Amino acid sequence: MRSSIDFDLPPASQTLVDNAWELVPLLRERAREYDKGIRSQTEDFADLAEAGLLTITVPKKMGGQGLGAIDSDNPLGMWAVTKALAYADLCLARNYENHVNTIDTLTFSGCDEETQRRWCAKTVDGGAVWSNWAAEPPKPNPDGTSSYIGQTTAEKVDGGWKVNGIKRYANTATAADVTCIWVVDKKADSFFDGLLMLMTDTHRPEIQIEDWWDAMGMRASDAQEATFKDAFIPDADQIGPAGAFFKMPAWSIRAVPHYAVSFLGATEAIYDWTIDYVKERGKGKDQFVRHHLGQMHSAIEACNALLKELGKIWATGDETTIRTASISFRIMSERTALEVAAHAIKACGSTAFHRQYDFERMYRDIQVYVRHENIDHMTSNLGALCAEAEVHSYWTPGQVVKAPVKT
Repeated sequence: MRSSIDFDLPPASQTLVDNAWELVPLLRERAREYDKGIRSQTEDFADLAEAGLLTITVPKKMGGQGLGAIDSDNPLGMWAVTKALAYADLCLARNYENHVNTIDTLTFSGCDEETQRRWCAKTVDGGAVWSNWAAEPPKPNPDGTSSYIGQTTAEKVDGGWKVNGIKRYANTATAADVTCIWVVDKKADSFFDGLLMLMTDTHRPEIQIEDWWDAMGMRASDAQEATFKDAFIPDADQIGPAGAFFKMPAWSIRAVPHYAVSFLGATEAIYDWTIDYVKERGKGKDQFVRHHLGQMHSAIEACNALLKELGKIWATGDETTIRTASISFRIMSERTALEVAAHAIKACGSTAFHRQYDFERMYRDIQVYVRHENIDHMTSNLGALCAEAEVHSYWTPGQVVKAPVKT
């Protein structure tokens, strides 16, 4: 479904979006095999590199397309590319988000330009695929809650850091060439003060990948378990100072609407598949089926209109409005995805769940991916922002991040 909502993108950005859409038929065909675990997404990423889509957030001065935070106040072009890829394969879009967001983090973190150029060159010149590994196996806290980050530690040694620990949900584990890992300085007083972002190549003996990922949906996201054992990472590969992520401005929330855009792209694919199925089965004259199709179409178009408006809000630079609007879009995109999927089931019937149909895979994927982040947590944080109250952190239950104060 190519929405009737025109995002009014600059010509260069629109060309990149069109390039993504041109790849959709090929990417969709491969998605069936990826879901079965037949092969990794290396072929997809090679095609994305050829189309100029792996460098969209690399700064222009470093050979990229300039859709990242350094060159652009409005992320809508970046989001539109991801939406097209999600239409083809939600798992690919998830890993693509990780790739472009991590490059954005590197260039906006405050690390020196030489470090930025050295790592960006791996993609500009060599088509390297990036990832970002933060989550970890759950660890019980004294208060009965669980932590999912902060256990992988870094010990300061001569010339760098020695890293030990386990990362779980390590997306693109077998296809990624480089990754940013979140670790905690063993000597830091707190998680927020001690969080380090370190870049490393993934293909090294100190990093062992275990085939851990066996979920109902998003199977091709390749979110395995990565164990670090005395992995040395030099000081030159540290991204910004300790705690840099939490000192970033509103840019750091760009990832929230970014993965929500993937929900929308996958939802459009479900809609189009439903239309084709209804036509094939001759069900288009059934007034109840038509009711569901109308509900699906209107919900998707409303979400696209909201996305376009969100781009305008980002362009204003107003951090408080950006945060609330971004979380609002995240909430609405999940509601739209689940609503459209439910209407599709009622319009098509149970036969659509047979494995011979793409719908079965698309339905599993969207049901799993919308759980990231927990929508109840998101709505609670939105309410806290509106009330200028404390917002609970996603990373360490019990600790809080202050909401921005309106001026």
